Amino acid sequence: MSVLSILALLVIFPLIPPQRYFVSQKGQLAKQFQLAMQHLTTAKTSLAMLIGGLNFAIFINLYSIMTFKLSAAPISLPASAISLIFLCYLSGTLSAKLSGRWLQHHGVFTGLFLGIAVCVVGLAIMSLQTLVTILMGLVVLSAGAFFIHSLAYGYVGRTATKGKSTATALYLVMYYAGGSLGGFGLIYCWQVGGWSLVLIAAVLVYCLMLLLTLFLKSKNQSRVAMQVISMSVD
Repeated sequence: MSVLSILALLVIFPLIPPQRYFVSQKGQLAKQFQLAMQHLTTAKTSLAMLIGGLNFAIFINLYSIMTFKLSAAPISLPASAISLIFLCYLSGTLSAKLSGRWLQHHGVFTGLFLGIAVCVVGLAIMSLQTLVTILMGLVVLSAGAFFIHSLAYGYVGRTATKGKSTATALYLVMYYAGGSLGGFGLIYCWQVGGWSLVLIAAVLVYCLMLLLTLFLKSKNQSRVAMQVISMSVD
């Protein structure tokens, strides 16, 4: 894997386009901290970051729980076979690409609603608890999760009026923090209530993400309305 990663780096790195609209700044730690606090206290960016963190908290840790589920009776798969479930990630690679095309014709919020709905459908398929339905559910869930991630990540970058690199970095911090902290919750659910409680907890988190998306949409509409009023006054 290390050799393949190095080869991929040698091939991809020269193809990366040069940076644009970015000016490097050094020795301004206080300013960067100020920008970070501004992003965290601004609803439209902090809500998108939270949605991304909750999304990854469920997505990645369902894969972790799945290793316990598939190794236990009645499926009882060996570890060598269980590791292949991560091939289900490939559907997410496709959906992440499609998210860009979605934005060309539709809004980011309808995309987030769609991604959440797709993830819940994936959970419903997995609830049937056969090997085939679990794999199908993971494929569907991965597509929805990466669709949400791409839209939320892009929204943070577009919405931040300044310090865009700081905003996107904070999103990734929230994203991976969610993945780390979410494991404590889902593994606890697995230990206490088994697969059923894991599914219930996941659905509740997606309901919370739906509410956050609705709130984020209302905040965005309010901002747009204020801009229209300001332009009318001018």
